[in-house]
Amino acid sequence: MYFNLLKTIFYILFILLPLISIAQKKEIEAKKPAKINAQDKNVKLLMHDEYSYGLGLNTNGWTLAYNKTKIVHFTKKKFWEIEFSKIKGDKETKTDPVDYDVNRPMPKKYVYGKRNSLFVLEYRKGINYKLTQKSIKNGVEISWNTSAGLTLGLLKPYYLVLKRGLPDNLIEYSDEKYSASNDSIFLNKATLAGIYGYSGFWKGIGRTVPMPGFNARIGLNFDWAAYDENISSLEVGLKINMFLTTVPLMINKHNYQIFPSFFAIYKIGERKY
Repeated sequence: MYFNLLKTIFYILFILLPLISIAQKKEIEAKKPAKINAQDKNVKLLMHDEYSYGLGLNTNGWTLAYNKTKIVHFTKKKFWEIEFSKIKGDKETKTDPVDYDVNRPMPKKYVYGKRNSLFVLEYRKGINYKLTQKSIKNGVEISWNTSAGLTLGLLKPYYLVLKRGLPDNLIEYSDEKYSASNDSIFLNKATLAGIYGYSGFWKGIGRTVPMPGFNARIGLNFDWAAYDENISSLEVGLKINMFLTTVPLMINKHNYQIFPSFFAIYKIGERKY
């Protein structure tokens, strides 16, 4: 249900946002003076490049970003960007271990029923259209972004510390990923044979496998930097990652091939002449 709702919202906004931006763009164009000749354009278009770094949150994870933009007109920019994100599975929640062994380190919280962790490296190209103009030292510039590109998913096995009872009241601990042979232990929270805690991020990193796919994004950008040379902005919108096959993130829950999400990303950077 959650997935279908997100898809519906995505499609509605994907249709509405371009229409809104076109209407606002026409309004801006109507308020402009007559067409600017080439010589005037060279005088007024002083800055040509933008560079920014971003940190964001998605409804299914987090994002780190780098963006390079080429200013091609007063109301239009072309950009490419690279993002590194984590995508969570459906309804992931942290669970506290129910046991503690004084002879071992404190057990770490874990996600019950998790099979793999998914990290994604996204590359995309896009276009930015300015919707409102701000003055040089104050105000907010609003623009609309649309972009698409390639995704490289990195699927890392999720390891847990499992415990098994041995003769003479001994207990054996081992770091294991999910498999058919340890199913009853991997999903057992509370008995002598069960989960002790999370093994840590680095466990299983060498078993990471690639998952190719595609991505697309649409959003509104609000830039309130005090001076034109600086970038201080917030972008909000919708993004979607689609992989060639279903991504096995959870064990007993539905897994998906398409991951839509809402996002908000804060960017800082600079514009250059």
